[in-house]
Amino acid sequence: MSEIERRPSRDVPLFGVFLILLGIALLLGRFQLLSLSWPRIIWIFLAAFGLAQASKGFARDRSGGVFTGSLLFFVSVVFLLKHFELLPYRYEELLPELSIAFGLAFFVVFLHDPRSFGLLIFAVTFCGLGALYYLWWWDIVDIYDVRRYLRIYWPGVIILLGLSLILKRRK
Repeated sequence: MSEIERRPSRDVPLFGVFLILLGIALLLGRFQLLSLSWPRIIWIFLAAFGLAQASKGFARDRSGGVFTGSLLFFVSVVFLLKHFELLPYRYEELLPELSIAFGLAFFVVFLHDPRSFGLLIFAVTFCGLGALYYLWWWDIVDIYDVRRYLRIYWPGVIILLGLSLILKRRK
């Protein structure tokens, strides 16, 4: 017997999961229980694939897989909400929506490794920029006030990044 025993892989083939989900979606479409088009099916698949990648990243303790998987999941959710007409199709809102998706992806990586305080700063920054856009769009915040405060207080972000690097070294 060899010293290294081969264990069967517990990974689920993603293509098999995709085929099962596709078949279920097509059957639900045949019975008119769900109205699906190919873009909706593709975004559902990408959301499921992103969720699977993020969970694999958590299981294997890989931050890169957690980030890319969760980013793919959140971006897919945005486009699914647009396809199901729960979010309006406005191209000027695509950048803040993607900014919030990036922020949420950074936050998920921070949840994976809470010692990485710098990731929390990126999460708050990206989500804050997306939220500021919507606050401006809904006339709650004046854009000129935001620009003035950003011009004054932007070095605070640099200070927080420096503190996160120092705190990360100590731990």
